[in-house]
Amino acid sequence: QIVPATGQIRLVSFLRDTYLPIPGHGYDRLNAAYVYGGKELLCQTLTGVFGVRIDRTAKVDFAAMAGIVDRMGGVELEISEAERKALNKILNVYCKERGITPQPLEQSGLVRMNGIQALSYSRVRSLDSDFVRVSRQQNVLSALLSQAMLLEPYDLLGLATECMSNMETDLTLNDLMNLLPLLWQQNG
Repeated sequence: QIVPATGQIRLVSFLRDTYLPIPGHGYDRLNAAYVYGGKELLCQTLTGVFGVRIDRTAKVDFAAMAGIVDRMGGVELEISEAERKALNKILNVYCKERGITPQPLEQSGLVRMNGIQALSYSRVRSLDSDFVRVSRQQNVLSALLSQAMLLEPYDLLGLATECMSNMETDLTLNDLMNLLPLLWQQNG
C-alpha cells in the first residue's frame, strides 16, 4: 500500500489459500478469484471481504520476478540451512523445467541471491507454512525496495521503465514518476 499523502509504503499480503466468498462463485480459495475473473474479480473479492481499496495492480510472473532481482544485482538475505536446502530443491526443478543450468545456493546465513535463487526462496513452504512463505516473499520485496531507494533518480526511472515492460500493470509511467519521490522520503 502506498499512501502519497503521508509518504507511507506498506506491504500487505493475502494468503492465496484463504477460503472466502468469491462473487458469483460461492466459497473458494482466494487464488481461484483470479482464475475465474482475472484481476477485476480478485480486486472485487479483496474489497468485499477485507474492505481494501485497490487503485492499481501489477502482475509479475516467475521469470519476470527473477529478472527484476537480477537487474537489481540480487538480494541479500539471512537464510537458514533448512531454507537453503529447500530453495535448492525448488531451484533445481524450476531450472530443469526450463532447460536452465541451475546455480544452487552454496551456503546459509547472510547471502546474496540471484533472481532464480530468490524466487525459489520465495516459494519455500514445505518447511513451515504459507504464513512463513509470505514473510519470505515480503523479505525479498523489502530487500528490493531498500536497494531501489539507493539508486539515483535517473537510474531508478530507467529500472522502473524496464520492469514495467516485463509485467502486466495498469500503472502508467506518469504514475511511477509521481511515486518515485516517496522512495527518497523513506530513505531520508
